[in-house]
Amino acid sequence: MSEHYMSDYLTDDRKYIKKMKRSEPLQSKEMFYEVLQEWYNWNKGGEDRITQIGDVETGNTKVVHLYLNGNRYYLNGDTKISGVKEFLRNRDNPWKIIPNNRGRMNKVTNDEYDEGIKGFFFYKET
Repeated sequence: MSEHYMSDYLTDDRKYIKKMKRSEPLQSKEMFYEVLQEWYNWNKGGEDRITQIGDVETGNTKVVHLYLNGNRYYLNGDTKISGVKEFLRNRDNPWKIIPNNRGRMNKVTNDEYDEGIKGFFFYKET
């Protein structure tokens, strides 16, 4: 993946994923995984690294937008590096919609036991 290409998605220092416009979402799971993997690779380890994907004040800020098969998804900016690691580790598993912490069926997981991934705040728009 070229440096220029990732500069569309990561901040110059690569500490954060840039906030995307809802009108300009990622268009494939592959791109979604690539952006997460690149951010994770840059930020894993190292105490000076950032621990969440977005440079945001509030947890419910939608940072990554994804449009797949007529469905919209978003990943919140307070998603933690530990959650990204787990989501990437489960990459080959199918995505499932499970209840969020308020009981609404919109949280996306790829956990093999259909459990939520701690620190990974990924949702399907309903």
